[in-house]
Parts: sequence; structure tokens; C-alpha cells
Amino acid sequence: MTVAMTDDGPGPWVRRRPTPMQHAVRSLWFFLAWVALGRVGLVDLVAGLVTSVVVAPISLRLLPPAAGRRRVTALGVFVLHFVRRSFASGIDVAWRVMDPALPLAPGMLAVECGLPPGLARQAFAATISLQPGSLPVGEEADALLLHALDLDGPVLEALDADLVVFLDALGQGEAAHGEGDRRG
Repeated sequence: MTVAMTDDGPGPWVRRRPTPMQHAVRSLWFFLAWVALGRVGLVDLVAGLVTSVVVAPISLRLLPPAAGRRRVTALGVFVLHFVRRSFASGIDVAWRVMDPALPLAPGMLAVECGLPPGLARQAFAATISLQPGSLPVGEEADALLLHALDLDGPVLEALDADLVVFLDALGQGEAAHGEGDRRG
């Protein structure tokens, strides 16, 4: 394999070997998931420890750590933003159910999120799907297709805010986030 070197080192497309710390962190996450499933007996803990140590290298090979660094504070901001938006959206939907006189303008729209097809876009779509009032129903090459309860409301502005916080949590800042009218 030929690696193009620059002053900054190998490009982002070069797969680097996971460090021992990455192995340890991934093993710890698997072990915590094991314990969260309710396995806390001595034999279960030993089995969970062995399993997490064996599975971590496989996991790192199949899903290597991203080059960007995750910031814990940005992740906390994302969680708080998500909970606040979910709560507010749930209240809005409940209010509309209880008062049918409130206007609704349901419809479909294409939202250019600036994320390439793949894991990050799917995670963003899953995040949107957990918030009442909008539901991803598909995707195009450069956009997510969404159903929204009220296209006359601030749907795009809310999604822009969600995307900014989501990208910050991924360590990508405001990467590839375009402006303009994105309704399809």
C-alpha cells in the first residue's frame, strides 16, 4: 500500500492501528454494556470481561475510531439539546392533538444536511426520528427526505440547530453545512 505523505502526515484515508488506549476504552464500553444488561454475578462479570476484551479488536477493525476528537462538553450539550427539543416537540404535538383548531401543514421536504451517505447521516436521521413532529422517510444522494407536521412552522431552523449541535458532538463543527432554501 502506498501512502501519500504531506507535511501534516498521512491523509485521513489512511487506516491507523488502534492504540492500546482505544482498545481499553472500547473494551470498557462493551463491559459497561454487559453490566447494564444485568449481568453482575462473579461468573457473569468474568465472562463479560473476557468477551469485551475479545470483541474490542474486532469492533475496532469493523468500526475504527474517527479521526476527529469527540468533546465531552459538546456531547453533553447535544444530549441537553436533544432532551429539550424532544420535550418541546412532544408538548407541541400533544397541544395540536388536544386543540384541532391549531393549524397544520403536513408535508414532505428534502433537507440537505451536508452529511455524506453513511453512519453519520443515519445517526442524524435517527436523532430526528426520535423527536415528535418530524420523521425521516428516506434519503437522496445529498438530502434526507422528511415528513413534517407543520411546514409553515420553523422546521428548517430547528433542523439547522439540531445539525449544528450534532456536528459539534461528532467533533466536526459546522463542516459541510450549506445555506439556502432546502425544501424539495
